[in-house]
Amino acid sequence: MSRSRVRKRRGTDRTRRWGRALGRAVQLLGIFAAAAWDHYRRGRSSRSCDRATGSAWLTHWSRAALRVVGVSVDASGRPPEQGLLVANHLGYLDVLVLASLRPVTFVAKSEVARWLLFGAFARWAGTLFLEREQRGALPDAVEAVAQRLAAGQVVVVFPEGTSTDGAAVQPFHPPLFMAATCPPRPVTPARLDYRAVDGNVARDVCFWGDMFLLPHLWRLLQVRSVRAQVCFAETPLLSANRKWLARASRDCILALEAGKVPGLGGTESPEHRVVGALVAEKVGVRSDLGARV
Repeated sequence: MSRSRVRKRRGTDRTRRWGRALGRAVQLLGIFAAAAWDHYRRGRSSRSCDRATGSAWLTHWSRAALRVVGVSVDASGRPPEQGLLVANHLGYLDVLVLASLRPVTFVAKSEVARWLLFGAFARWAGTLFLEREQRGALPDAVEAVAQRLAAGQVVVVFPEGTSTDGAAVQPFHPPLFMAATCPPRPVTPARLDYRAVDGNVARDVCFWGDMFLLPHLWRLLQVRSVRAQVCFAETPLLSANRKWLARASRDCILALEAGKVPGLGGTESPEHRVVGALVAEKVGVRSDLGARV
């Protein structure tokens, strides 16, 4: 193929991708405006936009936003109805994906509250913001999460403390697991993976490292379609030991790697068989209640 034809094809592809992104951006602005009005209307009708209302609001509009962006969600296993939900973190898209499956409350770093559009969504949804730079903020965050768990809500935590490109699952930080230890409450691990058509997952879908929000969002909007895969552990973890919960949750997520467990194809991994054997020894949950911090 001649160089002129190659340049012409590249130009056509770029025009198509930019046109797709522009159309989606306009629709997203419309979604944001409608969501803002819906939030205002719900708040007025109930005189206060309570936590349950905020979570349900986020679920509805997350589904709408994902449709606009071209993201489909495949879930394996059942989302938990209560307790702590912990997952690997690949970027802001994780929030929309998990929220689309059921009403939940998120824990996020305080900087998220200042993000364009996403920050407003997070605040309106009742997100718990963690001031990581302030001493003494962590005990308050743990107490806030514990209160939500005691109320029967599902609270989502990304224990890696940062987002990645999906190449590896970073070690989990134990502190926020304390909220699920006294009294012990169910902790459900979940693994997130993405597949992209006409796009690069690490560059265009995952939001990590020193990426900037708006340039990344523009790249995401250019991707033809994205498939999000969420695999929930079949049995929750239960323990009075936050460090054990952190290690066991990460081990379970590693065992839930796409293609190695039922529901995503392939054969069951040795790690998952070990988890299953340990679960079978307990009544309904994998537990370590004899351990202490």
